[in-house]
Amino acid sequence: MKTPPFPAKGEIELSCSAYRCDELQLVGIEKTNSAVLARCLAAEEGGEDLVSELQTHYQPRFDDSGRRDRFGFLIEVGGRIAGLTMLTIASWEQRCGYTSADILPLFRGRRIAARSKEILFQLGFVELGLDFIEIRCALDNQASKCSLEHTPGLRLIGVAEASASRSGSPEYVYVLTKPEWENHYRREGVQGLQRSSPIAHKK
Repeated sequence: MKTPPFPAKGEIELSCSAYRCDELQLVGIEKTNSAVLARCLAAEEGGEDLVSELQTHYQPRFDDSGRRDRFGFLIEVGGRIAGLTMLTIASWEQRCGYTSADILPLFRGRRIAARSKEILFQLGFVELGLDFIEIRCALDNQASKCSLEHTPGLRLIGVAEASASRSGSPEYVYVLTKPEWENHYRREGVQGLQRSSPIAHKK
């Protein structure tokens, strides 16, 4: 009998519905709460532009074997919604994932995406058993490139040409391995929570 691919269908679930690190919190996006999260996001300044992203690119996704391979989150900072972030599995067999984020205008330039990735790194390496995680940015996105270069443990491994990139444009490719993560990050800094919806900001 052929050995089933790692992991088997039904074995892929995160331990909590939300995670906190310092004042930043990630609320998991699921089919059961995405409508509520979309309404809260739309109420924020600039949030309407991200609602379609939430509904299209941040929903749970499953591969042909029925294994979940996308984990999307809404980002909260101090009770305010700051944007979206996600961890996607590129290959369960190779234990490789990648991250991406969309940040509301009010919160850009505050390293929100980078800080959210600290939580995603722990989920990827500890809960999902990944060996390395990729982060990419466009060649002309100097702000993202500068942020990635200051992210502990990340290593630039090359440039993906437009034909091989996920965005359709050339991208820098950075990688964080599990040993590098263990050397640079404090596991106890991430706290698991049980949450079904964010704290909507009262204007």
